[in-house]
Amino acid sequence: MIVRLSCPFCNTGFDREAVHADTRVACPRCGESFAVKGDPGALPGFSENGTAPSSAMDTQVPSAKLLRPVAVFAVLSAVAVAGIGLYLVFNKDSHPQPVDPPPKQAATMPPAAIGGLAYLPADTSVAFAVQPRPIATYAERTKTDPKELLLQVGVPPRLFAVFDQAGIKLEQIDHIVGGLILASDNPIPRMVFSITLVSPLADDDAFLKVLKAQKFTTAKGATRWKADLGGFPAEMVKPSDRGYVLATDGKDLDGSLGGRGSGHLSMGLRLSMEKLSPASVVWLATESARWDDKPAVKFVATLMNQPDIPARLANVRAVAIGISLEPDPKQAGWLRAPDAAASKKFSETAATTFAGKPVTIGEAGDWVSVESPFDPKQGLTSGVQGMLPKK
Repeated sequence: MIVRLSCPFCNTGFDREAVHADTRVACPRCGESFAVKGDPGALPGFSENGTAPSSAMDTQVPSAKLLRPVAVFAVLSAVAVAGIGLYLVFNKDSHPQPVDPPPKQAATMPPAAIGGLAYLPADTSVAFAVQPRPIATYAERTKTDPKELLLQVGVPPRLFAVFDQAGIKLEQIDHIVGGLILASDNPIPRMVFSITLVSPLADDDAFLKVLKAQKFTTAKGATRWKADLGGFPAEMVKPSDRGYVLATDGKDLDGSLGGRGSGHLSMGLRLSMEKLSPASVVWLATESARWDDKPAVKFVATLMNQPDIPARLANVRAVAIGISLEPDPKQAGWLRAPDAAASKKFSETAATTFAGKPVTIGEAGDWVSVESPFDPKQGLTSGVQGMLPKK
């Protein structure tokens, strides 16, 4: 029997088979797990097919004491999150009565709460994410092209070509998450990407065709696809009917996918994500490490067309940078130095302007913050390089 559940952390509604009392289930959106109180199949108000009329919906609304700080941040970052959650619960497929349409503005999920992080390997060195729907909202308000905005903040044109060929619109994409794994003995980083949609595709085969995906079965009996990841051979899994995860190394897909949130990532990476604004629609964060001696750093610097980056990273242990668009575009970056003395030295020598705009600099122990208005024409990569120490 299929029942309707509501996540107490992000208010997302979703369907699944009936479970016994106190069984823990994972939210397909934010990755958090929670215990089901009572047998949903036997709760008052549920019909035989597991749907719930409006009178039974009170049993699915979590109490305020269950909300964690990350959910509070999500509510503060966009009042619309409540409306979107209610829309997903009372959608036309599971409830026969008419409901109000969802609000036009999409909620921005705080970095650590983005569900796609669950699919990144535990040894991820660099994580980044894009949330297209809040960007589309901003673009509509400012009468700009949302695709142009995404291109300007560093989203590869090839990605848009894939979505266009598959008939996927920006408003159908909930979030895109990526990770780079920089090994100490390999100049080529491993890459993992996850794409999470708002709802299942009407034509999933069209998307698989664009990815040149070929289905196969692993030695352990798992179903996978061989696919093309921007010219790199990759393997792909479908953890849900609206999610796709691709990795250049199939071993990065061997772990348990989903239900882990960001808690399995390194402490250094999670500390970097905590520095980011909850309103960040595009962001990048790194773990705490020595970056100048990693073979893959030279490779990444080449991709960014900045060969001097390894030298500039000698006194940097971690970087976090995020772009927020509401109420006005802003970029905020954090750099972690080896110690407080190095942090102070950097703050004293950092430029007070970037791209002709004033920069606000702050210190917090071994962390330095750099904040300025954001010009989409400068791009995210320009923001990253502008915030790194000079030679």
